[in-house]
Amino acid sequence: MMATYERKCEPQYFQALWNGEKTVELREEEPEHPFAVGDRLLLREWKPDLMVQGLDGWDAILGAQNEKVAETLAKHLDARGYTGLSLMFLITHIVRDPKGRWLQPGVVALSLRPVEQPIRPMRDIQDKPPIPPSPEPRPSKKWSKDDVEKTTMVHLVDVVDKEHRLAQYHQDHHATRRKQRHHCRYCTHLGSSAMDYQTNHYTCAACGKSDLHGSSQVPILCVSCAITLGACVQCGGQLD
Repeated sequence: MMATYERKCEPQYFQALWNGEKTVELREEEPEHPFAVGDRLLLREWKPDLMVQGLDGWDAILGAQNEKVAETLAKHLDARGYTGLSLMFLITHIVRDPKGRWLQPGVVALSLRPVEQPIRPMRDIQDKPPIPPSPEPRPSKKWSKDDVEKTTMVHLVDVVDKEHRLAQYHQDHHATRRKQRHHCRYCTHLGSSAMDYQTNHYTCAACGKSDLHGSSQVPILCVSCAITLGACVQCGGQLD
């Protein structure tokens, strides 16, 4: 049975994979769960400095006077260091070196091919559906000054997030990569980031073809029609 593995990937390697410059990945292999040709590998961009500084150097952007906000950003957005970008690959070839002449013991070389449609990442090796958390009961206590400060901080974090995303919209540093993915400026920088990885059906608004998409944010166009129309797959608008 085909398996899907989820692993973290540092930015310098992730960008090379994203651009197609890198097609082989060295990974440690668990003896009880060996990789196989046909398996899928989900790589999530991960920056160790995010775990310390907040969000990609936001402490420098916010300034020393807002250190408290940077700490809250790290806590509320993703203190684990993930940037939110991910790539799904199909494993097409595996090189093992049990004698350790070229590879360290337990390390394999995986040849990868990009998968066009994103796939829901596995929650564990058997891909068992996650158990939904039980809703927490609302605390029966009086609203205090501490609650006021916490709520205000959450609002401030939201404002900073929106300002940061708006700055990214105007700068649009990765315009070439964005257009290669057939995404417009708005969907890339200001679109909703809330999504799950449950597979959903969608129908292309141009050709009427039905297909599957690997997240709740289903596109309005299929890739073929987006290329033909020079439009964004997500909203159907112009790329610029």
